[in-house]
Amino acid sequence: MKGEFKIIVGAILFSVIPIGVLLAKDLPICTLLFFRLLLVSLILFFICRKDITFKNLPVMEWLKLIFWSLVILGAMLCYFTAINSVGMTISSNLLGLQPVFILLFSSLLLKEKISKISLVATIICVFALFFILDFSFNTSMNHAGGILLGILSAFLMALNFIFKKKFLTEYKGNTLVFYQCTFQLPFLLPLISFSNVNFSFPAISGIIMLGLFSTVLAYTLIYDGSKTVEGQKIGILQCSEYVLPVFIGVLFFNEKL
Repeated sequence: MKGEFKIIVGAILFSVIPIGVLLAKDLPICTLLFFRLLLVSLILFFICRKDITFKNLPVMEWLKLIFWSLVILGAMLCYFTAINSVGMTISSNLLGLQPVFILLFSSLLLKEKISKISLVATIICVFALFFILDFSFNTSMNHAGGILLGILSAFLMALNFIFKKKFLTEYKGNTLVFYQCTFQLPFLLPLISFSNVNFSFPAISGIIMLGLFSTVLAYTLIYDGSKTVEGQKIGILQCSEYVLPVFIGVLFFNEKL
């Protein structure tokens, strides 16, 4: 499978995130994230245990992996909170800013020369974002905060992909996903509460959906695909992620188009 196609398929699988979050809306965000990551870590440990090593990792590799894991943890905390705050449609489309940040990081960190086609595609993403978002229909602080969190999640997601391409190219995709998820768990543990947690069928379904589709499969495909694709193209190829949640939100969650 070509690298570009892997990224597109992986991005489409990210569309499951808003569905999983809304299914598990009775769970606190940190609790949902913790059990999603725990599920992924257990699955990937059995899949790629031959490639996993902790004691042989140099100190610098530990620092890189921990920093990288915290970046994606921050991105997911922002994104999940934005979904609960401003809904699936707006929060998903706020990720449309991701190509802008990826273009910036590709230039600064990867020292890539930005092509005209990448620049044009990114400009189209930005114009589309402002057509889709209506900042006037709700001026509450909660709504404004949700929008800011959505933008921050796009910034951190972009940093996640470019940092991986810059500093972590030697790892297999599924091994990277294991490290990333496992290193997030200790930081989430103090933030969660097991008291009065209702593990209903929808909540468990949301955890499984987020773990299998939007984490194991999605990240593995994108991380593997990004090895052979220019950094500046990653965000543009991921634009397939932003389309599906709009229709899912309207058709199944009664959101206004």
